[in-house]
Amino acid sequence: MRILFLSSVLLLAFTIFPLGQLHGQKFQNTYESLSQLYQQAARPAEEMEARVKVDKKNPLVWHFYGLSMDELGNEKAALEALEKARDLDPRQAWHVQSLAEHYFGVGDFEQSQRFYRLAISLETRPQVVVNLKTSLAQAEKRALVDARLRDEEQAAISHTWLIGLLGIALLGVFVVVAPRLTR
Repeated sequence: MRILFLSSVLLLAFTIFPLGQLHGQKFQNTYESLSQLYQQAARPAEEMEARVKVDKKNPLVWHFYGLSMDELGNEKAALEALEKARDLDPRQAWHVQSLAEHYFGVGDFEQSQRFYRLAISLETRPQVVVNLKTSLAQAEKRALVDARLRDEEQAAISHTWLIGLLGIALLGVFVVVAPRLTR
């Protein structure tokens, strides 16, 4: 019953703002209200998909659809929906931040950094900028760790190849030299 009520509230909110062209304080209040409702109850994927089909120009609908798909593990649909939200309302840092978080979640720390930087440039609230910078620092650290692991893995592979070649060379020496020593 509670989920049905919250779903109805979200549908009402999307109906009140059908074009999704909200900016400034009005957008922030709407986004934060919808975000709180979204966090309290998971919307069924079918309902979100139906809403996207009806309200194709509303970036908030696309945004929350993307978050739903991300939670369900559908990375492709999540990315497409979050990109669509950003395309519809490119001045909103929330859409860009969600893209950064999506990329962080799938382990693409280079893209995550790119979108965190963009979100920082769009965001006007100082505390949110601080939080975004913290998230950017985490993405940078993870990218460095990943790069270091790739380098270590490559070094281990190279080391293995070198040992193998050395073994083949020693075997060749024994095959060629050993018979001559026994004569």
